Amino acid sequence: MHHDHDLFYLVLISVNSASASVVIINKSSRKRKERMVDQGNVSLEVIEAFAGLTGKSLRWVIAKVDGSDINLVQTGVRTSTLEELNAVLGDDPCFIVFDYEAVRADASTLCKTCFICYAPDTCTSMQRKFELQNFKACVEAKINFAKEMQINDKADLTE
Repeated sequence: MHHDHDLFYLVLISVNSASASVVIINKSSRKRKERMVDQGNVSLEVIEAFAGLTGKSLRWVIAKVDGSDINLVQTGVRTSTLEELNAVLGDDPCFIVFDYEAVRADASTLCKTCFICYAPDTCTSMQRKFELQNFKACVEAKINFAKEMQINDKADLTE
């Protein structure tokens, strides 16, 4: 059952290069709560690793949120496999960019860059999972990708 007192209005009131201030107004009580929606700082190492994917020197990149920074965790050389990527993933949420390649039936090569938000069910920190979603847009802005995915289990990371 839907109640009017459960409704909230979301109003964006201020934006600058560092953050945006959001006001949440409860419809029935008109009480206001403020919170910050941060723009993450994608490190130069992460940007350079993304360039390595584009330049075909890397197969995958893993980056994690640390406060308001997105830092490089690990990369895989071009000959790395998806199994090697799976082996280094832990229980922490992270961003993965994977350069998928396959040979089509006509012998041509299919190459697609995949942007993956990995938020494993084994991670018990909802805050870490929320951080991943909060900073997703600033990471997406730094890469060119053809496919976006949300994965919650390493077993789902298959070709």
